[in-house]
Amino acid sequence: MASSTPEASNLPGMGASVNPDGGITFRVWAPTCDQVHVAGNFTNPQWNEGKIALAREEKNSEYWSIFVKEAKVGDHYKFVISRKDQPDLWKLDPYCRQTTGRINLNDGSPRENECVIVNPKLFQWDKKKFDMPLWNELIIYEMHLGTFIDNGDIARRFLDAISKLDYLVELGINAIEIMPCTEFETNTSMGYNPSLLFAIENHYGEEGSVQQFVNEANRRGIAVIFDVVYNHLGPDDLSECFWRFDGSYKDNYG
Repeated sequence: MASSTPEASNLPGMGASVNPDGGITFRVWAPTCDQVHVAGNFTNPQWNEGKIALAREEKNSEYWSIFVKEAKVGDHYKFVISRKDQPDLWKLDPYCRQTTGRINLNDGSPRENECVIVNPKLFQWDKKKFDMPLWNELIIYEMHLGTFIDNGDIARRFLDAISKLDYLVELGINAIEIMPCTEFETNTSMGYNPSLLFAIENHYGEEGSVQQFVNEANRRGIAVIFDVVYNHLGPDDLSECFWRFDGSYKDNYG
């Protein structure tokens, strides 16, 4: 299936970008490697045997890309980074917006963490414009999703928190600050040890549930502020993505 002479995609976007007319553009920054492939469940055969080579976008470019017509929203994928001086590195996409998480399959065997292709533009937001309260009038409720509500189904926490929004209105607040909610190492964390920058922690839900939470909060006149962590990562769970992403490092650092 993979072409021996791949062509770089002329469509915009980093990571896995959905083409409105079908197909996915995969693009990644990997400046020092010799080759990048994308592997997933959308090829035949799947994963390693059917992996598709990306093309350098320009001579000596640090970016690699490819358009894959067969890939679609909901498919799983990983980047395979190749260097002549070391074994292939199977990496999560730094720009991915959702992962499967590491879970056990029905036969008890572990499943590798995989990226999931999502389209954030599918969600239907309310047409009514939301006017955020003035900054000097904000009454902010700081919310940690992991402890705010517990119904035994931790994968639904953003959706379950919607049921408490009317209670928060009665408290008199007009803004919610969500503590960091991107992927982190454990199932319970304050969120300040991110392993990915854009993927929602899979124990809190997925991107659609976040959008629904924000939409419902806005309907009640509540602004939603996200606490984000961009100045550091980890320290754990980084080998799946950022740590020595394209195999390069200096003085034992990634």
